[in-house]
Amino acid sequence: MNQIIGFEIVYAMTEFTELPNNGFFARHETFCPRYGWLKKGFDGVRESDIFDSPDAIEKLGVGKNMVRAIRFWCVAFKIIEPVLGLS
Repeated sequence: MNQIIGFEIVYAMTEFTELPNNGFFARHETFCPRYGWLKKGFDGVRESDIFDSPDAIEKLGVGKNMVRAIRFWCVAFKIIEPVLGLS
């Protein structure tokens, strides 16, 4: 079974016609994207895998639901992508 084992930064730009339809829109914890969240997510993944860190709340300066929302919006905007591994 595949599971997410981390995140990596997406460097290539993709045409909108090439984007796959992932078919999900419920993991944003009811938060719309906020100013600075995408940069926080990008920087956090670049420095370390912030979303798997137990102190992500302190490092990002937001609540636990907002950490999940930041991860969702970074993936939705194609700034980061999940790294799948076998479990």
